[in-house]
Amino acid sequence: MTLDLDHDAHLRPTRRTITRAAAWTVPVIAAAATAPAYAASPCDVRIGQVLDWDGANASFNRASNTAATLTLDPDGSGPVLPMTLDVAAAYTGNMKPGSETAGSTPNPNFRVTPRVGGLGISGLSLWQATTSSSPQGLSDLGTYTFTFSKPVSNLEFTITDIDSQDTDFLDLLRISASYTVLSKSSSILTTTDSQGREYFYQSYYTNAVDNAEGSGGNLTLRLPGPLTSFQIAYSNYARSFDNTLDQDQAIYVSDMTFDYSPC
Repeated sequence: MTLDLDHDAHLRPTRRTITRAAAWTVPVIAAAATAPAYAASPCDVRIGQVLDWDGANASFNRASNTAATLTLDPDGSGPVLPMTLDVAAAYTGNMKPGSETAGSTPNPNFRVTPRVGGLGISGLSLWQATTSSSPQGLSDLGTYTFTFSKPVSNLEFTITDIDSQDTDFLDLLRISASYTVLSKSSSILTTTDSQGREYFYQSYYTNAVDNAEGSGGNLTLRLPGPLTSFQIAYSNYARSFDNTLDQDQAIYVSDMTFDYSPC
């Protein structure tokens, strides 16, 4: 499938050897008090670091409907310096953060939910709605930018709840960085625009997924990096709208793992 440009004209789319003991014997208690020369440095590369949105070593601050920061302190009060992940949203056309329903409180965008995609781990909501009366394709678009304070490599995460409801929404999204698909639901297909950019979409017009326990909308990616940021561009590609419905749509970004150097 190639994205329909008539439908959407905007898509031009050894280990160090231990020194032998001297002739005299060092008292055991004194030796134990000395830190070993081969102790790990706080600047050593951390392999498989977990970023847990609601983890004990993470502090999530939702500054607004369009901005949030997670501060990760990998070893608590230890010597490894904290790092941050900033998330920012920007919208074009009639897309907006949260629900289409006026006065919806609290706004559901950038909220941490404890279970996503049947994975038993937490995730961050990317919740948006268009106020257009008919589908506008990529003209109504949410762009979500994730920015790390340190370069990361081998970044892995799952985007969950990629689903659809006929005459309401059909999730379509694109990742800005280089990536490898590790796994995906069989109902998630890919398409390209005229620039050769790949999009993921829910192939059935009606395939609503239970985000907490359902895996039918899961897409797991690895971004090899190194990188400091990536984007998810997200739109509603429904074929028509029932304007008695709210046209809300949401996907979730799960906990992450990655490699990085704290220094």
